[in-house]
Amino acid sequence: MKYIELSIDKIVKFDENGFSLPDCPVCDKAEFRVLFVSEGNTELYCKNDEVIFRRDNQGKITVDFAIYAKMNSNYIDDQAKRLRVLFNKGLITYDDLLGYLKFGSGENV
Repeated sequence: MKYIELSIDKIVKFDENGFSLPDCPVCDKAEFRVLFVSEGNTELYCKNDEVIFRRDNQGKITVDFAIYAKMNSNYIDDQAKRLRVLFNKGLITYDDLLGYLKFGSGENV
């Protein structure tokens, strides 16, 4: 497994009052589950994709996309579609896309 850190500034948009209800950058929905809460850390996991919003106890927020290697062919195809969505939205580069696709298919792992 490998995590891709995505740009929080490209994903989370705050309103004039400083609030935001972020959508998943892959499925464009705000359907999250709390994955882990400990010592002031919180992780929200998208129900539909491998996207995780993390907030540490210092208030820093990061967004990660998890990719897995050597899974079944259906999962590899779904993961490739999600990676292409991230590329089309400008969240990963073309070179990164190719590298992550190779990783997901089990090449160069």
